[in-house]
Amino acid sequence: MQCTKCGTENPDSVKFCGECGTPTGVPCPYCKHRNPRDAKVCVACERELGAANTPAAERRQLTV
Repeated sequence: MQCTKCGTENPDSVKFCGECGTPTGVPCPYCKHRNPRDAKVCVACERELGAANTPAAERRQLTV
C-alpha cells in the first residue's frame, strides 16, 4: 500500500507508514480494521465501507 503523503510503498498489513508515520488505509467504521483505500468491503468483518471510504472532498460534493 502506497503512502498518500510521502509515496513510500508499505506492506498492506501496516497501520502507519514506515517512513513518515501517516496512517495507511481506511479504518472500517465497525471493526476499525484498516483496509486498502479502494476497498468497498472490509476485509476483516465483510461489512460495506460506503461513505467511510469516500474522500472528504467527494463527500462534500455529494451533500451540496
